Amino acid sequence: MSVPTVGMDEPSRVDCNDPTATDVEQVTEIKTGTADPNECPEGGFAYDSRQFVVCTTTIS
Repeated sequence: MSVPTVGMDEPSRVDCNDPTATDVEQVTEIKTGTADPNECPEGGFAYDSRQFVVCTTTIS
């Protein structure tokens, strides 16, 4: 997924091997019952109201 680092753009699906894609994060795990991205080895994105975290690893 490409996660924009500037502005309020939404993440979008991209091929992890796409050399033109920027800000690429690969989802490695989804943890439920928590909204703490520190529970992921390399960080992630928390969804407080739904109590889950999407753990990711940076590709590019």
